[in-house]
Amino acid sequence: MRRPLAIGILLFLLSTPVFGNVRLALDSTKVDFGSVSLTGSKNLVLEIWDTSSSDIQIDRLSVGGLNSGEFTVSAPFSTPFVVPAGAAHTKLTITFHPQGIGLRSAVLLIQTTDGTIAVPLSGIGGGHSALALSNSSIDFGKLAPGVYRDSVIMMYSTGADTATVTALEIVESDTSFSAQTISGEQTPFMLAPGDSVAIRVSFIATDLLGQKDGQLVVLGTQSSPTCTLTAIDSMGSFTIDPNVIDFGVMYAGEVKDTIAPIINTSDVDIAINDIAISPADGFSIIGPLQLPIVIPAGQSLQLKIQANPGYSTTNTAQLQVFSRSSSPNYHAGTLMASVIRPPLSVPDTQQVTYFCAVSSPIVASVSIVDTGAREVTVTGISAQGTKAGLVFDRSFPDTLQRGTSQTITVHFDPTAVAGDTLILQFMGGTQVMKADTLLLQRLTSIAATSVVATGIKDSVHASYDIRTAADMTPFDLRTIVVHLDVDDPNVATINRSSIALAPGLSNATISSIQPEANGYAITVTSTSSIASPSGSSLVTFDVDRYVSIQDSSLITAQIATPEKSGCLNWTVDTSSIAGAGVCGSSITRAVLSGHPLLMSAAIVNNPVESGEARIMVTTSSESDVHLELADDLGILRESSNIHCTPGQNAHFIDVSSIAAGAYTVRISSPNGSVVSLRLLKLH
Repeated sequence: MRRPLAIGILLFLLSTPVFGNVRLALDSTKVDFGSVSLTGSKNLVLEIWDTSSSDIQIDRLSVGGLNSGEFTVSAPFSTPFVVPAGAAHTKLTITFHPQGIGLRSAVLLIQTTDGTIAVPLSGIGGGHSALALSNSSIDFGKLAPGVYRDSVIMMYSTGADTATVTALEIVESDTSFSAQTISGEQTPFMLAPGDSVAIRVSFIATDLLGQKDGQLVVLGTQSSPTCTLTAIDSMGSFTIDPNVIDFGVMYAGEVKDTIAPIINTSDVDIAINDIAISPADGFSIIGPLQLPIVIPAGQSLQLKIQANPGYSTTNTAQLQVFSRSSSPNYHAGTLMASVIRPPLSVPDTQQVTYFCAVSSPIVASVSIVDTGAREVTVTGISAQGTKAGLVFDRSFPDTLQRGTSQTITVHFDPTAVAGDTLILQFMGGTQVMKADTLLLQRLTSIAATSVVATGIKDSVHASYDIRTAADMTPFDLRTIVVHLDVDDPNVATINRSSIALAPGLSNATISSIQPEANGYAITVTSTSSIASPSGSSLVTFDVDRYVSIQDSSLITAQIATPEKSGCLNWTVDTSSIAGAGVCGSSITRAVLSGHPLLMSAAIVNNPVESGEARIMVTTSSESDVHLELADDLGILRESSNIHCTPGQNAHFIDVSSIAAGAYTVRISSPNGSVVSLRLLKLH
């Protein structure tokens, strides 16, 4: 049953929507339009939908209440119409057009087959908007072509309502005047009552001389304030004074600075549009310059000029200045210098011999002398036609006092040098004062090694030595590393205590003997060059031979020179070691040497994940064996003695403090037998 209209009006007084049994939903409980100008209107959309499982018919839409004439409602369909069951929304458009100032209210009545819904409507009628400018006129004064001037004025919203600025226009003028907001706001934009915005008004003088007039017009919703604009286009003038700038006597590569004043001789600001030096060989402008440059009326631009002549360059040039703002618009001044040869002496050529591989830097020393009666400044050293990556032992610029000399040490990469020469150029500014040609000679040699057996000492011992096949003296070697290895330690081992330097190497010492897989790395060092003529002996050592009927082993020698890597090509040499020619088994090896036999050894928990490694050692009789743990660089990490009884003996190594990686465990018995194991630590 339909409810009477009077009931709907009564429900409006509650100021919240009343649904009763109506099964419709709304997206808003009330509709508030906010403030709207009396001369304007505002539309809002109210969405409704059916929350039931059956269609609901809307019979009538109407507006009632105190200010019902100021609110209207429209729907996409004429009433009556059906709101289908489900999620589909029907949109109602409500328009507020205030007729008075202050709070305005009404109620929207939606009459349906389920009953009537009352939705409160409200809005505020606003006052008129108004705009005003802080200045009614702007006089930009007199300007020369190419010069611009800015002025800032304020625009205010002075009305009771928000004002809309639709455009900023310049009328009754050429294109010399322009206007835009400083904040970059683009029209149209709005200003609330009491708010303001800054407007930049600009004048750019052109080649059309004379009086310029214009007007700034602000177009708004209620008012359009204006500002009168005036300016005068007038030519200026300038000069270069002095017209001739003489740097005096300079040596090639010397650097001097001076000031060339460009003077504005007129009563208007002028713009300098271009400055150049021709020819630009030996003279330059200290810059960079941000052109155009504005010179205020009666003032000057202090232009900084630098002279840096070379001996083959010209010693005169023109300073050329152009201005659109001036009549005449072009002036030229003369730059000049008297050039003499630089009082600097360096070697014309010198030979540099180097030993190391091409990846190592080369060092050269260059002596330079100031031969004149004045100081000379070297601003840098360059390498002609290469990217040698020069590094010096001093910083530049470097000044030599008259009559003095000094030595500069140069480091460079030989792989970046084109060919077998390097030309070092000593610079003064951007000019070359002197050049030194370095003739490069790379010293290399084949220094073959030889393992020479010098004799059998007894039935179980033999003596060996290491010999060189080239003279070591020219290479200035201070460190040599000899690697000795035995192929089969069951046939022979190297006697560590017998390792010694050969006679004649009194200026060298053995700094370390590090265990390797089946031998040793012997490091020989010296504070001076190791003197080892071709064919002479470096290192001597003994080999302990064991009992074998027909077995033999190989002993291998390899030499490295880390400090001259790549200069000497060492070969790897081997010699055969026969067993001690007597009958017997491997047990006899221990008997002959007078020591128990080290039968075997193994790492039980390899790879090692915990903090300790378990080593199982098997010997033939009671004895002490020696254990060493070393990393792949040969650095000793653990050294201890293990007392063994016949059979298996367990030993634990604490590895909790070493990094994850691969290590070598070396176990040796008093008779010289050795077992080497690889240990892998995971964590």
